Amino acid sequence: EEKVEERTRGLKESKNKIEQLHKVAVQMESTQLEEEVYQLTVDAAEKILEFDICEVYMVEGDKLVVKAISSDMPSAGGQSMSIDEGIAGKTYQTGNSYLTEDIKKEKEARPSLDEYRSGISIPIGKFGVFQAVSTEVDAFDQEDLELGELLISHTTEALKRIRSEKALQESEEKYKSLTKQLPVGVYRTTGDGKFLHANPALAAILEFESVGDLMKISASDVYNDPRERINQIRQWKTTKEIISNELKFRTKKGREIWIRDTGRVILDENGEISYIDGVIEDITDRKKVEELLKKQREELSAFAHTVSHDLKNYIGIIRNSAQFSLLKKEYAEKNNQRIIDITKKMENFVNRQLELADAGKTIGELEEIDLNKMIEEVRETYSIEIHRGELSMIKGDSLKLKEVFHNLIDNAIKHGKADKIEISSIKKKNSCIIYVKDNGKGIPEEDIDKIFDMRYSKTGTGFGLTIAKKIIEAHDGSISVKSKEGEGTAFEIVLPI
Repeated sequence: EEKVEERTRGLKESKNKIEQLHKVAVQMESTQLEEEVYQLTVDAAEKILEFDICEVYMVEGDKLVVKAISSDMPSAGGQSMSIDEGIAGKTYQTGNSYLTEDIKKEKEARPSLDEYRSGISIPIGKFGVFQAVSTEVDAFDQEDLELGELLISHTTEALKRIRSEKALQESEEKYKSLTKQLPVGVYRTTGDGKFLHANPALAAILEFESVGDLMKISASDVYNDPRERINQIRQWKTTKEIISNELKFRTKKGREIWIRDTGRVILDENGEISYIDGVIEDITDRKKVEELLKKQREELSAFAHTVSHDLKNYIGIIRNSAQFSLLKKEYAEKNNQRIIDITKKMENFVNRQLELADAGKTIGELEEIDLNKMIEEVRETYSIEIHRGELSMIKGDSLKLKEVFHNLIDNAIKHGKADKIEISSIKKKNSCIIYVKDNGKGIPEEDIDKIFDMRYSKTGTGFGLTIAKKIIEAHDGSISVKSKEGEGTAFEIVLPI
């Protein structure tokens, strides 16, 4: 019965010690200082586990350096040693705990005082060693070792946390210091858009007064279309790679800019977004240059098309006149004169186009134009039926307006398969409205809004209608179209008088 009571008492004491060690663990978790963890360790060992003489060693270089000692530690005790010296060195090297019943019988023991007769030695992870000693032989048992290991497990976890947090803090400070000097924008956000970090360059790109001002908003707020951020994150999360996207952002001042966003997502152990890192470059100027080059290429293509189109018309007239002269000798003189006139027109046309190209203009000087006479000249080029009503006088560049009518008629013949065209005009206040109607196959409804687009090629209209629109707009006018499949097409041109 006495043995049962003794065992029960022993279990209660062990349970009480474990509960108290748990409280020490909570204290350790709340501190940010390693020194406090060392002291909490020896205090708990002394007061809870009743280890009167104990110490904490930490590895520094090739030494085990004493960091904390119990209150009963003799003044001559607690000396630093080599990491491969004595039981402490063996404990650190092997990562195992040791219970020494009689130090004098242990060959590897190097006690700092001869009166030390027994002890326990426990590794503190890869950080150091905890030791407790006694002046009595066999002063420690297996339960002491196990309770000591429980205490030191709390010590080890606390040191891991503190050093991990310190390393993270140092890394973040280094990261912030490096990014602060970069000329490109750098950011770190959560998955839902909260800024965790941003550098001054990013604040400047987005026209915020300071980084602090930028950090108050959500990252989604700077996207011209917030849905693009969702798509971007989905892309990063799926590929798990660093990917660049060119997007439109809106600055704090409401200005739309082009940026290149190069980033990646960092996932946690559950596959959820921990944070997003990225680099922002303002590529607005580059985009403007690209757009300018694109426009210049389109204008060059349009110029080549215009020259090619009109020269083909002139050449066609020359060829027809020459063939007619060969067949009908009596008309040779008249046709030869016509050929001379056409070649002069060709020369004037080429010179005019070059002058406009050199000046960077779409149209030249404006002059009074008799539309009746102009349409008659245009009609000479075609063999289909072209009717005109009595047309108005207008002011414009005759060469370029003639090009408009050529393009509209060509479009009707080649792509609309028309065999009849009507041209009429009316005056309204300060405008002249010209109608060009054909009896062709018409334009599909879904294509009507696209026919003036240079990139539109479904119906094969090419550059002709694009050029026509550009010329009319250069005259401060407008051109529109109405069409229905099977019923032909009607263009309406409005020009100022």
